[in-house]
Amino acid sequence: MIGALSHALTGLKSAAAAFTKAAETIARAPVSRPENTSETPLETLQAGPLTGTQPLSRPPEDTLLTGTLDLLQAEHAYKANAKVFAAVSETEREVIDILS
Repeated sequence: MIGALSHALTGLKSAAAAFTKAAETIARAPVSRPENTSETPLETLQAGPLTGTQPLSRPPEDTLLTGTLDLLQAEHAYKANAKVFAAVSETEREVIDILS
């Protein structure tokens, strides 16, 4: 059970580091502001016909979107490892109670 606690603790540390990195990515993300602030009615917007496909490209690393997604992923990883840590601790307590 010590191994499980060790793995959970390593996972917690890794998730915390990923969370910090994602927060830094969000802080460095460029801010884009629209140049034209006048609103265009929806009826006047017309899309032209599709003329072929373009390959999807990976977004730049330091964007608000990638930072936010990384932040959420780190949060879920942290919560999952915390649950593993709690479950192993509870199991150890129950084993000690059974043996005593």
